[in-house]
Amino acid sequence: MPFEEGNKLGNRFDSDNQPDKQKVGRKKKPDLIAVLEAALLKEVKEGVTMEDVIINQLMKLAGKGDLRAINSVLDRIHGKPDLRVQTEVTNVTPQILILPPQTDIRPYLNEADVIDPTEQND
Repeated sequence: MPFEEGNKLGNRFDSDNQPDKQKVGRKKKPDLIAVLEAALLKEVKEGVTMEDVIINQLMKLAGKGDLRAINSVLDRIHGKPDLRVQTEVTNVTPQILILPPQTDIRPYLNEADVIDPTEQND
């Protein structure tokens, strides 16, 4: 029987059946920022780094009127503008008029025009 004492086969959640934390997990990848910085500082030509090439190309595109390049340059120099949203909260309850069934009174849109059916004289 799987639930008899001493049976280890049916006990999946026992601590003996758990994987070791040192053996399981993702392999540590190199730091992406460090890899990118090393790639940017690599010399393409004598005295010219990849960073210089990228900046020159970005400035050429911005000079030709490329809006993405212009925004990229301005965002790096001046920072991105704050997006401010104005919200207005009102404590107005929706006007809901519940009429009793089989009445000849039609619903009104203005609160001042609403007639109380209990006070109505026929």
